[in-house]
Amino acid sequence: MKKFLVAVILLVTTIFVVDKIAYHTLNFLTSKSNIRFSRAIRNVRNDIVVLGDSRGVNSINEAFWNDNYSTSLINMSFNGMQPTVLNSFVNDLADAENTKDAIFFVELTTFLPWQIVSDSTSSKCLNKLSFSKQREVDDFYLPFRNLYPSVDTVYSNRNYGFNDYLKLLNFNTQSTYRILLYLLKNDKEYINSRTIDLSIINYYKQVCCVQVSIEDKAFEELLSIAKNKALDLRFFIAPFHQSFRRKLTNYDSAIKYMSDKYKIHPIDLNEVHLLEVDFADGYHTNVTGSKKLTEFMHSSLDK
Repeated sequence: MKKFLVAVILLVTTIFVVDKIAYHTLNFLTSKSNIRFSRAIRNVRNDIVVLGDSRGVNSINEAFWNDNYSTSLINMSFNGMQPTVLNSFVNDLADAENTKDAIFFVELTTFLPWQIVSDSTSSKCLNKLSFSKQREVDDFYLPFRNLYPSVDTVYSNRNYGFNDYLKLLNFNTQSTYRILLYLLKNDKEYINSRTIDLSIINYYKQVCCVQVSIEDKAFEELLSIAKNKALDLRFFIAPFHQSFRRKLTNYDSAIKYMSDKYKIHPIDLNEVHLLEVDFADGYHTNVTGSKKLTEFMHSSLDK
């Protein structure tokens, strides 16, 4: 029995020590990685910060901007970024030395999650406003808690069970993989390269509608942060392919509601003349399209 207890104690101690070593190693690698969340707080001046979900990722081409214009830009957008995380990044970057007095551009539809309705008999396809609760934050951003106090607060306020224990130690497979991947390369050109095909267009023709909802509480939190930090906060709307745009039943009502209530004037990139080859799918542009949008965004800066 004594040998068994000693073995158990040694096993637990070994796991604890290995875990601590791995934890601190990952934190070190995170700080050195070229992934955007690490680059954003390095000692490099960023005049413009772009934030949003995948539509923000594929709209503003960071590499193209920095190669062609005198101001420096970092695109902090990421696929599936939830408004709560976006707000946390804004809150911390507002105080960071290299982003103080920067212009913050936020892709507005990040706050307008949508649902594709396939049933043609559905009563959901109505032109009326809909509001939604803040989405649950996923675990992708866990490794960046040590870099961003506000992100750490988001996770600290969550209730974790035993099955989530490893997640608390920052071992999230997808983000850990990306952190390691971008030790040797840069993610400035993390943009779709494919071109929309006919099967995607035909799919959108078959759906009944696309209904958006407004995450108004999260949006009001962002506006409050901007006011308290005296930020130059601006908004833009990434473009939709016409096949998808036609199905957005209550989209115009939602944009008008937000513009009127919150007194915002987003730059609508749907005004840019885009061709079929500029889209990756119904709501993302590709590399070619992103360069056109980036040029338009730059030309809109002083308007």
